[in-house]
Amino acid sequence: MKLDFIQGISHFLIGNNERAGALLTAVASRSRNKKNWLVGPAELTLGKIADLEGDRERAKEHYRRAVQRDNVWGSRDEARRYQGQPYNGIEPDSRPVDRELRYPGRP
Repeated sequence: MKLDFIQGISHFLIGNNERAGALLTAVASRSRNKKNWLVGPAELTLGKIADLEGDRERAKEHYRRAVQRDNVWGSRDEARRYQGQPYNGIEPDSRPVDRELRYPGRP
C-alpha cells in the first residue's frame, strides 16, 4: 500500500493524473474504514485531481474526507483551504514536518 501511495503521489507531481488517481483511489478505498496515516494525504491529492478536472463537488468530498483523517504534513489544513477555494495546480512551497512516530519499535 505504501508503494501505491508513493507511486500515486509521484504520478500526480509529474502530471499523470489518471494513473495517480487510480493508485490513490486504491490506497484510500483499502483503508477508508481503518486508521491509516496515508489516507489523509491520498484523499487530499484526489481532491486536487478532481479540481484540476473541473469536478468541484467530487473535489469537496475528497477534501471533506481528508479533514477527518490524521493531519499528516498539514494535509488537514490544506484540505480546509481547498474546500473554500479550488486547487489551482500550484503546490505549497513547503509542508509542516510530521513528528509523529508512525511505527514504534522499528528503525
